[in-house]
Amino acid sequence: MKPLRPRIATTITVLMALCLATRAHAATDPVQLRFGMGVQVDRLHSVPADSLGLSSTQGITTRMACDLRVLALPMKGADRPELHVTGETNLAQRAMPIGEFAGPGYTGPPVEEQRVIEVLAGAHLTLPMSMVAADAGTAFRIGYRGGLLLAHGGRNDFPHLKQVFFGFERTRGFFENTSLEMAYGTNEAAGREYGSGRWAATLHLEGAIGAPRAPKTGKGAAPGAGAPVHLFLDVQVDTDGAEGPDLLTGRAGVVVDAGRALQGLFGGE
Repeated sequence: MKPLRPRIATTITVLMALCLATRAHAATDPVQLRFGMGVQVDRLHSVPADSLGLSSTQGITTRMACDLRVLALPMKGADRPELHVTGETNLAQRAMPIGEFAGPGYTGPPVEEQRVIEVLAGAHLTLPMSMVAADAGTAFRIGYRGGLLLAHGGRNDFPHLKQVFFGFERTRGFFENTSLEMAYGTNEAAGREYGSGRWAATLHLEGAIGAPRAPKTGKGAAPGAGAPVHLFLDVQVDTDGAEGPDLLTGRAGVVVDAGRALQGLFGGE
């Protein structure tokens, strides 16, 4: 197995290169680069975690996410069906069933509390509800995401995450980026034995801090950008609906849209 640190550095470098390849300085740009920080609380409801007193963990979480719009259908109106490619990294303190992924001869506990880096990539299609109601301000999205949960130490393997998902996302207004989502697939944060065939429901709330930047006036003026700083709250429940471990995650903090922040500081073209 390759050392962990080079793999982490390579993954983060690739994600940042992808995000910064195109300027992200306006709300309507095809690339979004966002950074977040907050507090995360996790509940791993399993017999091994409960017996070791590791069923609940909490700590600081940091996040970097990139959204690249690769295709938009040529339709009239500002809202169009779009295809997006995404990547994100999340760093948080979590209880992991690491014993199931250790190499031969491992004698440690079946569950350990560790700093874990979640590295994900995926793609999704968004269908604006304005095609049905002009003032909807919401989009339906469906897609796939997959990746690894990178835990520290000389392990034989890492837990995987592979999910198809669908849901609705607020596309404008004070609660822009707020979403409700259902996912189905594999999440080995619950362990390899019960990692497949799992459902996950996620509620993501966002609210802007401050007013959006006012649009410029005159011919050829750029549109105004939304507020670059948002507060967020995430609640996620992940279960196999049977005897396997259940996962409950809560996060709260601040997220910054790098493109909008730069446009606010230096102005758009």
